[in-house]
Amino acid sequence: MKLINLKNFVLIIIVVVGALLRFYKLSQIPNGFYIDEAAIGYNSYSLLKTGEDEYGKSFPIFLKSFNAYSSPLYAYLSTIPIALFGLNVFSVRFLSAFLGSLSILIFYGILGKIKIIKKDYIRLLGAFIFAISPWNIFFSRGAYEANLALFMILLSFYLFLDESKKYWKLLLSISVLSLSTYAYQANRLISFTLLPLIIVKRGRKDLLNKKNIIAVLIFCVIQIPQFVLLFTPAFRSRAVGLFYMEQILTQTQKIEYFLPSFIAYPLSFAREFFAQLVAYFSPRNLFWEGDSDLQRSIPELGVFYPWMVIPYLVGIFSLFREKRREISIGIFALAFLFSLPAALTRDPFSTLRALPLSSVLLIIIIYGIDKMLLFRLSLLWKLYFVITIPLSIVFLWRSYFVLFPNERAVIWGYGQEELIMTIKRYPEKKFIIDQTRTKPLYIQYLFFTKYEPEKFHGLFSENIRKNYYDSLTFSKDYEIENIRFSAIDWESDIYKEQIIVGDDLAISEPQAKEHFLDKVFEINDPQGNIVFIGFETHPYEKCKSISFKNDKCDVYIQ
Repeated sequence: MKLINLKNFVLIIIVVVGALLRFYKLSQIPNGFYIDEAAIGYNSYSLLKTGEDEYGKSFPIFLKSFNAYSSPLYAYLSTIPIALFGLNVFSVRFLSAFLGSLSILIFYGILGKIKIIKKDYIRLLGAFIFAISPWNIFFSRGAYEANLALFMILLSFYLFLDESKKYWKLLLSISVLSLSTYAYQANRLISFTLLPLIIVKRGRKDLLNKKNIIAVLIFCVIQIPQFVLLFTPAFRSRAVGLFYMEQILTQTQKIEYFLPSFIAYPLSFAREFFAQLVAYFSPRNLFWEGDSDLQRSIPELGVFYPWMVIPYLVGIFSLFREKRREISIGIFALAFLFSLPAALTRDPFSTLRALPLSSVLLIIIIYGIDKMLLFRLSLLWKLYFVITIPLSIVFLWRSYFVLFPNERAVIWGYGQEELIMTIKRYPEKKFIIDQTRTKPLYIQYLFFTKYEPEKFHGLFSENIRKNYYDSLTFSKDYEIENIRFSAIDWESDIYKEQIIVGDDLAISEPQAKEHFLDKVFEINDPQGNIVFIGFETHPYEKCKSISFKNDKCDVYIQ
């Protein structure tokens, strides 16, 4: 077998392994279906059937759902798997898993184009490490817009590196980069910062040449729909809501006693920004602790494997000593740029917003491995990698496919599908689902019942659609068919014949006894903890038990 055929064969095996890790039990793990996924899925279903989102807005530029005004491209593209496989968990997660698998190939191509790693087997090892990276696998198995954005950034970067004498590849690279802003809002900052860097890199001596001008014009034309909405709440609400303004103002007030405001404020911002920025390069966060948000992490494993810390540090040190300064400066610049959206938000270590950074950090790690294998103790390091890399798959399997579906099920919305299916068994009953502590469950009901979009659109006035991008009002209380989604009103709901549903805190045993409630069903998580309990009301019995006059009992007591 020729070397090139062997290389391609190994690459195919790597992609297959990566795809298996992304598609295996995709509809069961994560064990649950998060509301953001359900919102994407139902909006995509509605767009497929009617050309309108859940509010009845035709082909929106942002999706208003939950007032998040999220980027719509994932929902638009998901109409394809939903059309093929129907509306289900697998079809909504399919796009992310598919593009996550394709990203392995693109990452391998990038390793070859940056000319920092020359050996084929190191590039293949790099593709394999990308394929088994916990950070990339995690976001490839959920309906994450950020994973679509990562794919588009990698594709754009690969096309740019490959454009040498083919101008159409530069135009395609710029087009994909611009379109990525419709995939995830954090990409607006990345794309608009990366564009001038690409133009400068391509033509330093003649920046205003015809080809560069056409490329910038194409980028801007694609942005026109967002430019039109530039001054609307829909455009800015997400970024403004996540910025750490309160922390800056608090710090500013502390130092205003001895510094003027025009100095105190920039200093406070710089302090907060650099504290956040450093967190994304901290070995503790990258190799051990991971994301503090339990919905964005897996048990007992960081975003990278602990053994990678050595090549990570070696890679950073070696880049500082790299003679080809243009390459090392470029990698560090990309690392800074890709960490910007996350460093400007208040979460201490958001793996979601920093997802593009994962690819740059992996390049540094792979570069470190390459340098380690050139040391005098290269045989020792080879043995180190031969042992640790296979063990990584064992650790990943235990963390993601064994512990994660059990320990994080409730966080991922486990029990919500089961609740909807249970409710469907009582079509003659009325229900109230308590929304005091739960996420907006109406979207889960719409998704799992495949509720006709036109019927749901009818709940909204035309005024909502006219002010779609300007109104920030949102309510998670809805009444759909025989179900009311709202907080339980204990002064009135117990006097109606219905089934009250809540978690174990919403309805206590003393309350159930006091109000003559009978438990109808109970839904437990994989560890046996109560997720939802359904109690049937008995207003007649309740009315008989009270000694005072209650107008709500007139129907039952004559």
